[in-house]
Amino acid sequence: MRYTEASFYSDGTDPNLHISKNRKYTSVSVTPVETGPPRKPKPDYFLHPITVIAFSVFVAGLLTLVIYYNQTGGDTGFERFMDSQTFGVAFMFTAVGVMLKMYWGVVDDDLRATHPHRLLLLASSSSAAAPKARQSILASPPSNPFMGLVYSLRRMTWLPGWLSIVAVLTEPLIVALANIPFKPGTAYMAYRVSTYVTIGVLSLMLLGLLGVLLRQKVNGELMKRGMEAGRERTIGRVMGLVCGSCMLSEFRGLAELDEKSRDEVVQRWGRGYRMGQLVGVDGVERWGIDEDIFVGARGE
Repeated sequence: MRYTEASFYSDGTDPNLHISKNRKYTSVSVTPVETGPPRKPKPDYFLHPITVIAFSVFVAGLLTLVIYYNQTGGDTGFERFMDSQTFGVAFMFTAVGVMLKMYWGVVDDDLRATHPHRLLLLASSSSAAAPKARQSILASPPSNPFMGLVYSLRRMTWLPGWLSIVAVLTEPLIVALANIPFKPGTAYMAYRVSTYVTIGVLSLMLLGLLGVLLRQKVNGELMKRGMEAGRERTIGRVMGLVCGSCMLSEFRGLAELDEKSRDEVVQRWGRGYRMGQLVGVDGVERWGIDEDIFVGARGE
């Protein structure tokens, strides 16, 4: 049976007082909220490495087909099929464009939502510097690719920015793919522009997918610990990541400030934050988020 545990700042009069790093806390256990072993996170099949590799092969094959069609001619079965002007050819390329857009939307949404968590994890699993509050605990994931691009430019994060650019370009990609099979009623220049737009966007996709595969190492580490970085979207799971964290005492009273003033105060502290194994102020060892000096350290 598991219990929900919470830590509150204490003025020193509570008999259940805990002291850690010269800070005073009190902890309380409340009604049991769940029985049985903790549930494993639901696997994300769309972002599994095998799925990403299969999609990369598909994109590479489509890119090869477009380049081959653009560079060849003659009276061949392939040319007759592509130039047949039937509904099936146009529908196939349009459907492929829609499928590319839908899948890329899943990839882009996931990376935008999980990027702050991955920065926190990278700081714990490597020698990378702990990210500051603006890049981690204060970061609000963008809601769409356009805002994601602005977010990435402001914070100089190349992979989320790259994926957001491609996500924006998938809109004209659908139109460009529909114009790949040449039709007599289509201007030759429009066909050429559509071909080069398709080749460019598909090439950007392949580079982005390579970056997605490289970040799977970080995601795999989180899965081993029974978590999914950045997918903790319920209030309970988010509270579980900071429950017992030593940093909570410093946030006391900040709820009375507006968002801008609060962020300015937290950023002035200049502290770094990490995600990893830590011992909370209540003495419980857990996986969570705290200041970098407390993650991986034992309570005093």
